[in-house]
Amino acid sequence: MVKSLKIMLIPNNVQETKMFQYAGAARFAYNWALGREKENYENGGKFISDAELRKEFTKLRHTEEYSWLLNISNNVTKQAIKDACNAYMNFFRGLHWWISVGVEYTDSKEQLSDEGIGIDLGIKDLAVCSDTEDPVPKLRCCLVERTCVRESCTVDKQVNPAKCFNCLIDNLVV
Repeated sequence: MVKSLKIMLIPNNVQETKMFQYAGAARFAYNWALGREKENYENGGKFISDAELRKEFTKLRHTEEYSWLLNISNNVTKQAIKDACNAYMNFFRGLHWWISVGVEYTDSKEQLSDEGIGIDLGIKDLAVCSDTEDPVPKLRCCLVERTCVRESCTVDKQVNPAKCFNCLIDNLVV
């Protein structure tokens, strides 16, 4: 049984602002990396590794236009670029898409009882439970000379075990 947990966060205003900044920076870095990969592909280039893209992105962060990225942890943008590169490679590999879903359900625990059953393994019948008549189907077996129907296979010199096993599955009588 797989359970998923949904936890609601209640950030204060400062934390909420930081979370939006991190989400925006991650989205920007992801789209930037994807754009670079796409541009490189259209120009006939090969795949750019995430290490190379992160080096370019670090230089981009230190420009005047993108100085707002310096307020964001580089781990946020680094992971976004890695995710973009993985998604780009998987696109060309033709890998499958997966989704994770959490399902709400009620916990239904079965009540155990003190009742028990006994199972008798015998020669006449394969197995007999103490709470029912005879739940196990009767089996047919083959003899070397002729085919006969019996309630159980008796072990004697006339029984061909290989032939008996082959017809055992086919001739199950309920």
